[in-house]
This record gives sequence, C-alpha cells and structure tokens, in this order.
Amino acid sequence: MFVTDTELRRIHHPYDGGADVVLPTPAERDRLRARHPGGF
Repeated sequence: MFVTDTELRRIHHPYDGGADVVLPTPAERDRLRARHPGGF
C-alpha cells in the first residue's frame, strides 16, 4: 500500500518494521527528519 498526495510528489510506503518516504526535495526531507528525529 502507498499513501500519496494528489500530485504523487510525496509517497509514504509503510511495511512491517518501517516505512519509506519519498519527498520532492532534499530540503523537505531534512525538515521531516528534524521533526521526527527517532524516525516514524
């Protein structure tokens, strides 16, 4: 299962033991990482 925004620019792919998150820019990735230092 994938969870995306309507433009498919942000993708969240959960799986047993973790998740993959695909974001459109490195800056957005860094902001998300700073907000969730322990991971998801």
